[in-house]
Amino acid sequence: MKAEFKNVKTMDGMEGVAFSASLYFDGKKVGSVVDDGNGGMPFVHFDYRVTGEQRAEWEAYCAACAAKHDSNGLSAEEYGVDALFDIWEERKQIRSWMRTKVAMRISGRTYDEGAWDCIVGHRDTPERREEIAKHYADKGTPIVEFAADRI
Repeated sequence: MKAEFKNVKTMDGMEGVAFSASLYFDGKKVGSVVDDGNGGMPFVHFDYRVTGEQRAEWEAYCAACAAKHDSNGLSAEEYGVDALFDIWEERKQIRSWMRTKVAMRISGRTYDEGAWDCIVGHRDTPERREEIAKHYADKGTPIVEFAADRI
């Protein structure tokens, strides 16, 4: 199952970002998620068409997300929702970058979470990425990943 958020609306909450989003499994809308940004649990509302198997896959996804972190008193579902929101935020940022820069990670360098090398002043296109990859490969430092490949 590939879970993702679409139609995300955000605003500032009392204790973080408040948002609402449509929840999709494998490209089909299965429900919605609302987080009021006040420190409580997000509300996940499934459509009536969601099968027991899809719910089980959602619970497994959330459990896998929770297993990557210390508990901190959060539920597995909170970790699942947070992971999907983080993915949505990253994709939004990358789409914004692609208008004016090419973001990439270069072999042999260590990166903090969310850090990228950028070439500014060039719109990100497949042709431009190919040209940059060839340039760095010729210098002996190949590109490990382009940010645009995450979308």
